[in-house]
Amino acid sequence: MLSALITGTSTGIGLETALLFARRGFRVYAGARNPAASEGLQRAVADGLSLTPIALDVDRDESVRQAVAQVGPVDVLVNNAGIASSAAVELMPMEEIRALFETNVFGTVRMMQAVLPSLRERRAGAIVNVTSIAGRITVPCNGYYAATKSAVATLSETLAMEVRPFGIRVANVQPGVILTPIWGKREPAVPEVSDYGQGLVRTSRLLLAQMEGGTLPDVVAEAIYRAATEDGPLYVPVGDDADVLAVARARATPDEWVSIYADPVEQRFVDRFTQLCSADILNPPSLNARRKSRVRAVSTPPAVQRFLALVTASWVTASLHTVAVLGIADLLADGPRSAEDLAQATETRPDPLRRLLRALAAHGVFAESADGHFEQTELSGFLREGVLGSLRSFLLMLSGEVIWPSWGQMLHSIRTGETAFAKVHGRELFEYMQQDQDFAATFNRAMTESSAGVADEIVASYGFSRFATIVDVGGGQGWLLSAILTATPAARGILFDLPHVIEAARPVVTERGVAHRCELITGSFFESVPAGGNAYIMRWIIHDWNDDDATKILRNVRAVIPPDGSLIVFDRVLPERITAGDIALQFGTLMDLNMLVNVTGLERTEAQFRKLFAAGGFRLASRRTTPSGLGIIEGAPA
Repeated sequence: MLSALITGTSTGIGLETALLFARRGFRVYAGARNPAASEGLQRAVADGLSLTPIALDVDRDESVRQAVAQVGPVDVLVNNAGIASSAAVELMPMEEIRALFETNVFGTVRMMQAVLPSLRERRAGAIVNVTSIAGRITVPCNGYYAATKSAVATLSETLAMEVRPFGIRVANVQPGVILTPIWGKREPAVPEVSDYGQGLVRTSRLLLAQMEGGTLPDVVAEAIYRAATEDGPLYVPVGDDADVLAVARARATPDEWVSIYADPVEQRFVDRFTQLCSADILNPPSLNARRKSRVRAVSTPPAVQRFLALVTASWVTASLHTVAVLGIADLLADGPRSAEDLAQATETRPDPLRRLLRALAAHGVFAESADGHFEQTELSGFLREGVLGSLRSFLLMLSGEVIWPSWGQMLHSIRTGETAFAKVHGRELFEYMQQDQDFAATFNRAMTESSAGVADEIVASYGFSRFATIVDVGGGQGWLLSAILTATPAARGILFDLPHVIEAARPVVTERGVAHRCELITGSFFESVPAGGNAYIMRWIIHDWNDDDATKILRNVRAVIPPDGSLIVFDRVLPERITAGDIALQFGTLMDLNMLVNVTGLERTEAQFRKLFAAGGFRLASRRTTPSGLGIIEGAPA
């Protein structure tokens, strides 16, 4: 039986984590300052769970030594114990600052140093440090707390480098605002008179807004369990607010971030902050609505209903395609409208259109009000045209008359290994695009949409500042490279793609303000790639090609990369074994089929990437995953 030592388990995240590990077969040692006072721990013992409460105060060396000696070697350490306190840098008493660092930083260090020798000796195990998204998001009057979380995040990253050769996984779980008893008992204090009132009020507003629709502790517990038991990313944000804030912070330079929070005009601060977040995060959905959606999400329908949903999934795609062509989501941008009104605007008939919208409303794409009008939802926002975060062109590309017919010929691909696309159209996809300019334009818009959405996440998940020159091979219109250069002002970039693609990239790099640091070079990566880079990046390139073609691309990179250079591939990494229920995995495996049916490539496992890298002259140095499931596979010249 595997064992886990978890700190800070009396309530909240720690208690839920201890219960989850125990229910899933772990022998759990649940540390708390006073475990006898925890009703949750005592109830777990009474219920017969494999859970042993132990007295553990991470602030005291002797308490840590005694606890670790009592439990013996463990397979997983979860550092959850922590305290919170907020005040301006000038105003927090030194005693309170020391207490924050003693528990949040030194307590975590004590635990890691006590457990690491046995993990290292056995060459296996995992350490999960539970910090906070505050470690990445600086806001006024929260500096000392954020500094402790940032310190632990930095230690986690350093430790991951040090212990990976020993087979020890390290993860840093970063929750947003979590609904635990501490938040139910108090609200941030806002002084009536203070020179720091503006900053504290804005921080309090953000915190209180997230408390209304906050994440429940069991959601964090699930993230901790997965981080401890599966290969995954080093940084794991948890909660809607954590994801939104992490991406927003990556979009802004430090000066821009400070400028927004220091803006003296309150409404202007709200407008700028909301625009940066691409979400009204200061006024999120209510907790009750969030809870109701969670209940709906976890309730499992009967097997026959699940099967029929799979059978009819193509009908949903066809319905989405139709409303995207009609532009319904844009017509609803200013408010609810009737089917009659929408039919007149789209030159369709009211009754068939109403039936279409009602079918999509059943899937949450639109909402039907009591008076029969239809309005936007979060999902319908992805159907808007020309709006940041839209996936309209991506939908039209996959569901249109060029790609869609190939799926009807999938059996040909399964029997022959050849693309169904070539059977339908007489040539492969990229060759076909050269003679169908309309589809090529849709394809390029789809790639731009997906690039704009994922670029900020990549920048937030990987540190590019150590590279002087970054070459984006097959970089399209330059959205990713522009985001990287924006985040690394000292770096220069080279954008490399086919001539007609590079022409479309010129206005993008100019608009993003990086044209003076970004050289545009045309060519084919099957022939050569530009020299002069320290890092060579490829996003959604390798998965387009079979092993032979992908090896040619990698060998061309190997021919010019310096001995200390880095190859960084951004592609989905499939697990060796598939399990049901993971939405990201469902998308990844279906995209693998799309590669089979419509292109000539595939989505690969880590073992397949390792073999491919070796064939191309590289060794696989590291692999991590972004919050959305995109793999970051780093190679070094062999």
